[in-house]
Amino acid sequence: MSGVFLLLSVLALLKLLVEEGQRAQWVLRLAHAGIYVLFLALIHPWTLQVSKLWVDSTLNTPLQLGNVTLLVMLDVMLVMAAATAQNRWPTRHEYHYYGLMYCARVVGQRLAIFIPPVLAFPALFYVRVVLLFELPGMSFWLVTGAMMLATAALVLLAPWVVRWLRWGNEVVVLLCLTTLAIVVMAYMFAPQSRVVAPSVGNGWATLLQAGLLVLLLIAGGGIGYLLYRAGARWKRGRIM
Repeated sequence: MSGVFLLLSVLALLKLLVEEGQRAQWVLRLAHAGIYVLFLALIHPWTLQVSKLWVDSTLNTPLQLGNVTLLVMLDVMLVMAAATAQNRWPTRHEYHYYGLMYCARVVGQRLAIFIPPVLAFPALFYVRVVLLFELPGMSFWLVTGAMMLATAALVLLAPWVVRWLRWGNEVVVLLCLTTLAIVVMAYMFAPQSRVVAPSVGNGWATLLQAGLLVLLLIAGGGIGYLLYRAGARWKRGRIM
């Protein structure tokens, strides 16, 4: 499962690049870069006290995989809210005409833009643990400092990289659904989640498995649709 966790971390960092590339305000990107740099500085002492084997064995349990699935679902909701947000705050006229619920939804979608991508935090932690395991002879603070600089550069230079790659919101949603599909499959095929003996099924467990299967199907359909949209957009870009 270590390969799955590393793949999820890479997808989360790639999604971080695309999401920050959609934010034109350099002040907001600078704030997000500062938050990630501070996070790496805070987790540095803790990463020296844990091992990669312990992290992998802890994550490879139904409980922790379920928590990761919930975190991915929260990230998908924030991405959807930011992708559908309006470019302005609700006005007083809209409040009187549409009501409080409409204005609350618009404000919530606008606030989602200011929240840094949440999946980047566990991804940075896992990548730091992997580098600590793969580079045992190098200075710990040197590796952490290099990660800080790389993360800050990734966030601050994201708009130019995304513009060069011609990636848009479709790629962000595609990465979200891909991450969700991988997490759901990892949860369903975890060794502790398999039935090893006949037993009377638990109603809540059955509903949870059915819900995860539905999420997997939705994620698969969404990935196919977004791949089609991304391919069509890339072809139009080449023609133009």
